[in-house]
Amino acid sequence: MIVTFFSVPAEVAKALAAKLYPTVPGTRTPFLALLADPAKLWLVAAPAIGVVLVSVFLLDPGGTAFAAVLTVVLFYTSLPLSEIGKEKQLSTADRGAEESVRKLLEAAGYKAITSPTTGDPEVDPLLKEVDFLCYGGECVLAVGVKRGATGANTSDWSLASTLLSAANILQERLAKDGGLGLGVRPFLVLVGGAIGDSLRTFGEREGVSLVHLPSDSVIHEVLGDSDPDALAERAAQLLSVPRIRGDSNRASASV
Repeated sequence: MIVTFFSVPAEVAKALAAKLYPTVPGTRTPFLALLADPAKLWLVAAPAIGVVLVSVFLLDPGGTAFAAVLTVVLFYTSLPLSEIGKEKQLSTADRGAEESVRKLLEAAGYKAITSPTTGDPEVDPLLKEVDFLCYGGECVLAVGVKRGATGANTSDWSLASTLLSAANILQERLAKDGGLGLGVRPFLVLVGGAIGDSLRTFGEREGVSLVHLPSDSVIHEVLGDSDPDALAERAAQLLSVPRIRGDSNRASASV
């Protein structure tokens, strides 16, 4: 009974450690996003710290009761945190936004590859923040499409952090595979909501391109243009990217 009781939190702790310390060099831990939300961090940490301090004074540190209390605390803190970074199911609206942004980039002359993978089981889970790659000219765009925060909230820098890590991994992979000198640029498209100061500052400092589209209707209005040339120009202007014409779209390297 005691062995079973202790083994559950031990497995949770093992999974937690794997997330805290990613094995791929240069990859940022998903828990970095907690720093952008101190209230959530303290909501988890404060009760756990309080229970541990009380237990130190009331229980024998070498006894079974103290070990049991620490086990419960570990289970309480690690289980909700271990959910961070897990893939979430996309709503129909989110899928629609991704599809619309992809169509805009293709209209502007870019070649899109959805759900890019490398074939490396340790690397591919880290690329889930990249909705698609777009090849055009001298650069590859690692595109992430996000719904903006609603109400009085603004979208913070954590939205761009994991996308930046994924773009860096893809850049290394392209370099190893002879990627024709193409550079991978993280490209975050925010649909709705508002860009917060922390996100804007992070993007400028880390080289993450930020595009804010006020609503889906703005995208659909551009995509409804029946003139292909006008559509290409408007799509490129809306996303603040250069239009790719004909043979200027270089052949893509395998990812």
